[in-house]
Amino acid sequence: MKEFKHVITDPMGMHARPAGMLVKAVAGYASKITITAPTGTADARRLMALMKLAAKQGMELTITVDGADEEKVAADVAAAKNATFSFFILLYSILIIISQNNKKVNVAARV
Repeated sequence: MKEFKHVITDPMGMHARPAGMLVKAVAGYASKITITAPTGTADARRLMALMKLAAKQGMELTITVDGADEEKVAADVAAAKNATFSFFILLYSILIIISQNNKKVNVAARV
């Protein structure tokens, strides 16, 4: 089992967009990923559970990973934490790149 800490830096807290990005980002992992805030604990794959945490700016979250690919998750989280961007902004950037690549593939397939 691996554990990481993350402090919410977004002035709006963890609202629907970053929570949705987190759900999409963790979908590719086999490990169980939970997020614990002072307000409770949520499965990172469940958008409404994450929203129920009502995580605000300045709150410290604990990300717990347990499973077969926890080392991969640990490496990805460490890379995100070492980046100059916040964890959620980094996830958003990755999703934009993926969606742009998918659009390019779809456009090429139509031509």
